[in-house]
Order: sequence, then C-alpha cells, then structure tokens
Amino acid sequence: MATESYVQNDTAQVCALNNYCSTSGGTIEAGRQAEQGVSAGSSEVTFTASAGQTDDNEFSFEVIIAEDSTSDADTASIPINFTTGAMTATLESIFICRVSSGCVNQETIGSSTGIGFATNDGLTTQNVTCSAVTFASGDKVIITLGFSETGGHSDQTVGITPDQTMSLPFIAPAPGFVEIPLVMAPYKPY
Repeated sequence: MATESYVQNDTAQVCALNNYCSTSGGTIEAGRQAEQGVSAGSSEVTFTASAGQTDDNEFSFEVIIAEDSTSDADTASIPINFTTGAMTATLESIFICRVSSGCVNQETIGSSTGIGFATNDGLTTQNVTCSAVTFASGDKVIITLGFSETGGHSDQTVGITPDQTMSLPFIAPAPGFVEIPLVMAPYKPY
C-alpha cells in the first residue's frame, strides 16, 4: 500500500464538468487539475451553493495520472482550501471516479458522504477509502465535491483555492533504468 503526491493547480479541468460516478445531484460548476511535478495554484475558484440545495455537485478535481500507473487499496487524503465560505454552505460528499481517456465514467474508486464540513471553517482534509483499480491507457481520475446549503435562506458563494497537495493511492511506474555494459580491460602485470 502506498500513496503519491498530486498538486492542485490553476489549470482548468479538460474533461466535461459532469458528475461521473457521483450519486449526488446538481451540476459541476468548476473544475481544476491535480498532477505530479507542477506548481500549486493560487487563483480562487468560486461557485454557488443554492438556497436549500442538498448534496449537489459543484466542484471537481481532474487528476492527471502517469501512463501505466497502478492503484492500491488505500486511503486518499484530500485537502481542500476553502477561501470563501459560509456556515450554512457545507461540504457533504466526495466521490473518486476512474474515467477513460475519452472522459467516460468507468467506475467508482471511493466515496465519502454525510461529511457536513462548514466551508467558512477554511482548510479541511478529508480521507476517503479507495479500492484498487486497473487503469487503462490514458485514464484519469475525477474527484467530485457535493455541497448543501443548510440555512435555506439565500444562495451562498463558496471559493476554493487549488493550492494543496493531495496524497492519492495512484502510483506512477518507477523510472526505467538503462543497463550499461561493464567493459573490463585485460589484466597486465607490471
């Protein structure tokens, strides 16, 4: 069992803003990427938690994984930096989905529901138990976030700054090595 670091960044999600494997309702409003070997993002992304909504998808991360990556059954640690929030706008669910190179849902890797984290509390790290999956060439991972507006009084603006590093059980292949032949010079006594 192992995990690797994936850095959230300001690059917009390439796959369509869909719910993929999430059973939550709503429509994803914004998505950003997470990848290895990139700089963290710095620009806040905002969306609206509508008055009275219950566990609606609003935001997602598209995780770019290396070709030939493997997956362990392990825990994903997902930090989320809420830089704008409200006590009544709560993070309710996280779904981790394997999608094909053509951005078609393939399966659910893991999920967590009933979270209830108030977005005005700032940074949170949510742990999600993941199953082992087999990645096909070009596969990606989409992490959807579902939100509720529990006050029922008015729409709430929520902002996420994608500047955190996630620890995910998607393992890039070890770099290849090149075999260098050892050339021995003949022994010459003096």
